[in-house]
Amino acid sequence: MSPSFIQKAAAERQTQNLTEKTPVKTTTEISADNDTGEDNSTCSDVSVLTSTWVTSYIHSMQEQMNSNLGPYITSSLHRHVLTATTGIVSSLASGVSQLPLAKILNIFGRIEGYMSAHLLCCFGLIVMAVCRNMKTYTAAHVFWAIGSGSIGYIQTVLIYDITYIHNRMIIYMLNSTAYNANVFTGPIRARLSNNYSSF
Repeated sequence: MSPSFIQKAAAERQTQNLTEKTPVKTTTEISADNDTGEDNSTCSDVSVLTSTWVTSYIHSMQEQMNSNLGPYITSSLHRHVLTATTGIVSSLASGVSQLPLAKILNIFGRIEGYMSAHLLCCFGLIVMAVCRNMKTYTAAHVFWAIGSGSIGYIQTVLIYDITYIHNRMIIYMLNSTAYNANVFTGPIRARLSNNYSSF
């Protein structure tokens, strides 16, 4: 027996074993498998969009309270004149940070960028809570604004990633409804916080 004959026989035996082990599926079974996969994907997309809406709602409440309490904080630091300056500096820093953020998202990933944006936002809020002078408050406001802008940017990218083009604007509009509710409740919460806080 030649070596090529032995190799052919082994290859045929291996092919027979593979066909015996792998059951052949009908088209009904294949379409049922695809439907299950689409259902899981749809369920995870809905949970991601719901989580994004909840995050947008909480973030919008932070923005409303921060903007309404800003003049009180600068007045308590005896620098009410710098209220607008703090807003301008933080807005500029937030706007300039968008391009580096896009590059960071491409290099490290969206989840890592999202977590770092939340960390920046939390760091800014913590420093705002313990600040005792205007410089510290301005720096904290800059950190918070960069984190805040980054969260909004990453959520927009996430919505564009998981939606189809024909319903993308509807989903984006539904995510923006979180900001509408806080237009009315944000100032009330800020007033209550100002009346009953120990800042």
